[in-house]
Amino acid sequence: MQDETGPEPKPEATEADKLKQMADEAVAAGKRALETDTGRKVADLAETGFAKAEKLVDEALASETGQQVKAVAEDAAATGKQFLSTELGKNVAIGAGVGAVAGMVLPFVGTIFGAVAGAGIGYLRTITKK
Repeated sequence: MQDETGPEPKPEATEADKLKQMADEAVAAGKRALETDTGRKVADLAETGFAKAEKLVDEALASETGQQVKAVAEDAAATGKQFLSTELGKNVAIGAGVGAVAGMVLPFVGTIFGAVAGAGIGYLRTITKK
């Protein structure tokens, strides 16, 4: 016997479920595109390009200049970690993040200007608290 209330409604799909479904559909569409001659040629070309780019990056990093750039980047990362562990660093970083998001919402501001302005506000917030 069927219940008088009818069949149970299906639960609403979560955002994660919708995202997974969209990703699965994109993968399926990509597979179909790769089944064509043009798709295979594009995939082969992309693979060749990535392999060459990877080789060039490895060679560049192995060079003397590459080693210097890598050392500077590692030093900058260490300095950044030290800076972010301070109250000033945290406030500047939070302000920059908030400003960048505001810049995405307000088209006349832009993310870079928003981040710089937000970082400045974070800096001012820190120095006015002292």
